[in-house]
This record gives sequence, C-alpha cells and structure tokens, in this order.
Amino acid sequence: MSSPDGQLATLPEQVLGLAGAYVRHNDLLTHHALSAPTSADQLTAPRNSSRTLAAHTLGQLARLGIQRRRHPVEIPESFARLRQLHWLTSAAFDTLDRLHGELSIATGALRPPPFGRTPPDPVPLDEVLKDAATGIAIARDLTAHAPADLTACARALAAVVHHHVPAAPPPPDIQRAAAEADVLHAVACGLVALPESPGTGHANSPVRVPLQEVRALEEQGLVQSVRIPGPRPGLAAPSRVHLTGRGCAHLAAAFARSRTTSLTGTPAAVPRPAADAVRSR
Repeated sequence: MSSPDGQLATLPEQVLGLAGAYVRHNDLLTHHALSAPTSADQLTAPRNSSRTLAAHTLGQLARLGIQRRRHPVEIPESFARLRQLHWLTSAAFDTLDRLHGELSIATGALRPPPFGRTPPDPVPLDEVLKDAATGIAIARDLTAHAPADLTACARALAAVVHHHVPAAPPPPDIQRAAAEADVLHAVACGLVALPESPGTGHANSPVRVPLQEVRALEEQGLVQSVRIPGPRPGLAAPSRVHLTGRGCAHLAAAFARSRTTSLTGTPAAVPRPAADAVRSR
C-alpha cells in the first residue's frame, strides 16, 4: 500500500488522505471472514494494512511535530490525537500479528517454536478461529474512530495553514459549496456508501446523502466509489465513497473558508462513526 498522502500538498490534505486510508482499512476488517484451511493467508492483508497504517501515521506525526514547533498554540491537540491513533493502530497490528501466527501454527503452515522437551498440546483449529474472530473485532474497534478524528484534525489544521498561504477566492455559489462540503465531510469520515441497488435514491449513510449529490461530485473528480471487499467473492456488496486527491484539496479549502467567513454556514453534524454505524449497509 503506497503512502496515502504521496501527492497531497498541504498538511490538512495529507491528514485527509490518511483518513481515507483508515476508511479502507476499517472496511477490510469489518467485512473480513476467516475459513480453514487458509485462514492465516486470509489474515495477511489486514495485518499488513495495519502495519503500513501505523508507519504512515508515525510519518504524519513527525511532519506535524515540525509544525508544532512553529505553531505551539494551535497544533498540540491535533498532535495528541495522531499520537494516540498511532498507539491504537500499533496495538491493532500486534493483535492481528499474534492471531496470524496462531492461525499459521493451527493450520500447519508454520511449525510451533521449541517449547522445552515436550511441546504444548495443539489448540483445536475451531477454537483458534473463534479467538481470531474476537481479535479481529478488537482490532477493528481500535481504529473505528480514526477517519472522524483525522477529519477533525484536518479541519483544525486548515485554520493554521490558511494564515500562511494566499486566501482562495470564495466560490461563486456559496450555498452550493457549503452543501458539497457537507457531503465531502461525511465521505472523509467514511460514512457514505452506495447501495447494491440504487432504488432508494440515497446513499447508505448515517447522514442523508442523495445519490445525485454523490454522482455530481464524481463528475467533478472529487470522490470515487470503490467496491467494499466482501467475505466471499461473487456476492453483491456496496461501494464505499472515498475522497480523491482533488477532493481532499477541495475539502481542506472549504475548512479554511469556514474559519474566515460565516457565509458558508456550519457543516452538517456528522455522527461519530461508532462501530455499528461504520458497519451499516
């Protein structure tokens, strides 16, 4: 998995890109299922994803640390949030890495380490799978709030960046721009998915998002929909809506504008993505 902030210019854009990477990771865990005898292989992708995210979060923390020295008043809260997120993601990796090793031994893909003269009794595979399911749920809960927390960080950081770059001109249609920002905000938090069948006219989201709004943003290149990985290939699955690089820049600019003018209004309240909200279809 390549760096989520590779081509994003400003710090708020980079943080929004990292939020999108966590949305993908959470979807991978939410819709993950294990089955013998390849259960260890099936856990490889989530384990590697959590390790990569921990590294990217640490890198973003280092960049934020530089800004903290320049802006000691505005940055500390965002820095503390990212530091906590790095700890949580590292804990998720440790959990998944342990489970991967246990499944590898239980399925015979890996020989158990030496244990004195008498090896321990093997743990039945069904018991290991049950423990793995619990561990995956724990790992998922550790990063469930990451997209919303990172989006909040990006919003706070946009105010800092705004004072050090030329202000962007206001959009010609302020009301329309505010509505777009509300949808992009929900997308950044990982709360918008397209249903398998568009009969309702709305996206699957805790906030009401018309499908036509999503399609309009897709046409502008601000969002893209990606099929959510399902537990079994071939089954119909919804598609998660993600910000593109251009969408990250657009939302970061909207965050900066909202700090300097009241004309854009207040973004619609976006519910904190509790695990059941993120998993909702």
